[in-house]
Amino acid sequence: MQKIAVSIAICLVGAPCFAGSARYECVRASEPIDVDGKMDEAAWQKAEPIADFIVWWTADWPAKTKTVARLCYDDDYIYGVFDCKDPDLYAKYDKRDGYLWESDAVEFFFQPDAQCTTYYEFEIAPNGAILDARFPRVGAPGGIDTWAKWNCDIEVAVHVAGTL
Repeated sequence: MQKIAVSIAICLVGAPCFAGSARYECVRASEPIDVDGKMDEAAWQKAEPIADFIVWWTADWPAKTKTVARLCYDDDYIYGVFDCKDPDLYAKYDKRDGYLWESDAVEFFFQPDAQCTTYYEFEIAPNGAILDARFPRVGAPGGIDTWAKWNCDIEVAVHVAGTL
């Protein structure tokens, strides 16, 4: 069984985080986070795990492979980490803003202000490829190619225990 850990530093200070329709409280990191694709820092153990993922287009089918995500923050960044168990890792794209959802990828969606419709999407493939997009609202015309022109200062590290 392959294992992939992805850690991400995202420049969205103080943004509330949501997992599905439930609210998720990010914990403050008490020590610096090393964006290295591993969960060595104490903050990761203190962060509430996000689990029980579903197959997105079904709304209720549980995912076949185990994934746990955690979020934390400091004065400068929000950090996210996914620990994914996957027996067959596959990355089709290696360029920024490729259609990463067409193969294995993890995704974060942030809506920094519940009163605003703008939201951000971040996808990371097991080979470290990134898609980052800023949408003015759900269903905004123009599609991913329009909204992925926005790029943020994001740092990504992937640790794969196995082969890709």
